Amino acid sequence: MMMMMMMTMMMMMRRRRRRRRRRRRRRKRRRRMIMMMMMMMMMIMMMMMMMMMMMMMMMMMMMMMMMMMMMMMMMMMMGGRG
Repeated sequence: MMMMMMMTMMMMMRRRRRRRRRRRRRRKRRRRMIMMMMMMMMMIMMMMMMMMMMMMMMMMMMMMMMMMMMMMMMMMMMGGRG
């Protein structure tokens, strides 16, 4: 997941740099500003979604680990009694 985030960030940065180079005219400033705002909003939304996915994955992993630990403890207790 971290690798995916890094790749997306790199791609977005490259795209931004390319777009910045082409900006020389001052006529379509408003449109570009709106586009940039939309792009920023999309980026923030994507980052939030990625963070939520990461959190969910971490929670699932923690739950699995807890379940495994509980199972091991139960097995040990049963073995001790037997």
